Amino acid sequence: NLTNKLKERYTNVCEVLINERNIVIANNLGKLMTNSDKKILVILGAGHVEDVVGLVKDSTERKISYSFNVG
Repeated sequence: NLTNKLKERYTNVCEVLINERNIVIANNLGKLMTNSDKKILVILGAGHVEDVVGLVKDSTERKISYSFNVG
């Protein structure tokens, strides 16, 4: 996939633009989930979804459900 190709070719750039951003997003979502029982709508670019969901699942014991739509 395109994201993996970018990560291989531009390691340093992807670290900042993708990986660090994913960590910040996941941390903020974790805080929101801890302080609320309400549903939270998150809109992410496709390159961030898998990593952010994984990070949030790792950082919280709450059940997470999500859907992914294109178009």
